[in-house]
Amino acid sequence: KGYEYEILSGHNRVNAAKSAGLLEVPVVIKENLEDEEAMLIVTETNLMQRSFSDMLHSERAAALSEHHKALSSQGKRTDLLKEIESLLNADEIRDEETSSPVGKKLRTHEQIGEAYNLSKNSIARYLRIFKLIDEIKEFIDKEEISIRAGVDLSYLSEEHQNMIVEITTENNYKIDMKKAEVLRDYSEKGKLN
Repeated sequence: KGYEYEILSGHNRVNAAKSAGLLEVPVVIKENLEDEEAMLIVTETNLMQRSFSDMLHSERAAALSEHHKALSSQGKRTDLLKEIESLLNADEIRDEETSSPVGKKLRTHEQIGEAYNLSKNSIARYLRIFKLIDEIKEFIDKEEISIRAGVDLSYLSEEHQNMIVEITTENNYKIDMKKAEVLRDYSEKGKLN
């Protein structure tokens, strides 16, 4: 940003160095990054440094969505993922190989599933959850709504999702899988009001 740099990864190391009285730290400078690329660095390095199972569902969804976007687009972002891995020595997180033993090219969901030890269906659910508004993601994080119910709600428009949040909050309603399925069906048929 102009003549200043923004830390994308390594905040704790920089703070520790400052506490130790160091005025300089080793860094890797990445110039001309687009916002998506910077966000990818942030999510990937956080994911590699934290246990996936310790993350909130909404954090998992965000990380998997960023990773999915990177793998879905060829070139610069895929190269950036590989560079992040090598910088962090993260070979225990993800194997460099993207093909199965019989030589079949893995699809993006399968590739991510292997990297995070999740089924392709779980990956698909998290990618759907990422499409929810923040308030519904919070319900899922607090386990007030199940992930599968959240998946059905993710097909609703933002307007309908906001309406659901307002009604459930005001009236202390709970949305289970069956109710979420009915809401999605009504929405798809244009009957949700």
